[in-house]
Amino acid sequence: MDSPAIAAICTDSLHEWANQYHIGSYVEYAALDLLDLCRVVFRKHRARTRRRLSRARGIRYLTRGGDRRGAPTDLPRAHAGNKLLNSQQVSAADAALAQLRSLLDANADRSEWRLPGERDLALELRLGRGAIRSALGVLEAEQRVWRRQGKGTFAGQRPVVSDHVVASMAERTSPLEVMEARLEIEPGLARLAAAKASPDIAAKLNLILRRLVASDAAEAMERLDGAFHRLIAETAGNRLLLMTFDVIDRIRLMPTWREPRALARSVDKLRVTNEQHASIVDAIDRHDGGEAESAMRSHLLTLHTNLQHSLFGRSG
Repeated sequence: MDSPAIAAICTDSLHEWANQYHIGSYVEYAALDLLDLCRVVFRKHRARTRRRLSRARGIRYLTRGGDRRGAPTDLPRAHAGNKLLNSQQVSAADAALAQLRSLLDANADRSEWRLPGERDLALELRLGRGAIRSALGVLEAEQRVWRRQGKGTFAGQRPVVSDHVVASMAERTSPLEVMEARLEIEPGLARLAAAKASPDIAAKLNLILRRLVASDAAEAMERLDGAFHRLIAETAGNRLLLMTFDVIDRIRLMPTWREPRALARSVDKLRVTNEQHASIVDAIDRHDGGEAESAMRSHLLTLHTNLQHSLFGRSG
């Protein structure tokens, strides 16, 4: 319904209201004047809205005379403007997507890394917030990032199981049970990863390993080791297995579980586990599923033995 029809209905209603309650004509005239003012404001608001839309779409609309419904004028120029605007938008969105992918790759060793906000990203990358938002939408569809209301945007895939459920499960299990579960799950993930790995996966894994070898802080080593195993799990491309891995990994990375693992570390033990990590990457890079599975199992058995020794003072 357009504004003249609305105005006519309102005018008739005012006449009926005035006659029914015997209100003086001056009140009725004042109400009609107010209605005229509202009609003018409505028309100006509609004109501003159309001009705003025309700038966004690259189309010039008639706002006075001609077609009051906003038919586009000078169609050849309008289409050219649309193409130019669309190409600029696509270019900005592509640039934002490429830079955000590089940013995620550079922080691949940070599990569930929280990205800066849209405003900070726009300032850092010198791009519009619209382009940043569009690129984040693409990355979310690719499951490279996920968003939590009121918390921000995080790298990786959205956790399927909530934090309180994971905490409840952690109270009902033990470090050795977690290690047993890893022994059942992760060798198979390594075998699948070897079959599905793209050429850049080995480079990303080796980058994490170089940072792991160079690190001497316990917290950094925990983070890098977790990122290494998570990347293999994600490369396997099985969402059900990844969900299972995610629950196990989140339990083992809880702060209360770090001390037993810290006690199981030593310089010699870290050298052995880093060599085992390298063997896993080499097998994945060669797409040797059997060798990747075997290397991962040997690695986890070593960790299992070290953990037993730190908990009970024995190796098996």
